[in-house]
Amino acid sequence: MSGWSPPSLSREWRIGIALFYVFLFVYFFIFLQRLLTGILVGALIGLCYILWRFLIATEAIADALHRIAHQREQS
Repeated sequence: MSGWSPPSLSREWRIGIALFYVFLFVYFFIFLQRLLTGILVGALIGLCYILWRFLIATEAIADALHRIAHQREQS
C-alpha cells in the first residue's frame, strides 16, 4: 500500500466555512427574511464538498489502477 493520503480540510477551514454559513444563514433569515434561500446556500456548500470528495476518490482509483498496470508490465 502506498503512502498516499487523500487531502482533507483542516479544522480551521471547516470552522471558517461553518461560521461563514452561519453568518450567511442569519443574514438571509433575519435581514432578507428568506429562510429557504439560506437553506439552499447550505445545500450548495454541501454539494460542492461532496463533489470535491468524489473527485479525490476518482483520482485515487485512477492512481491505483495506474500502479497496478505498471506492476503488471514489470512482471
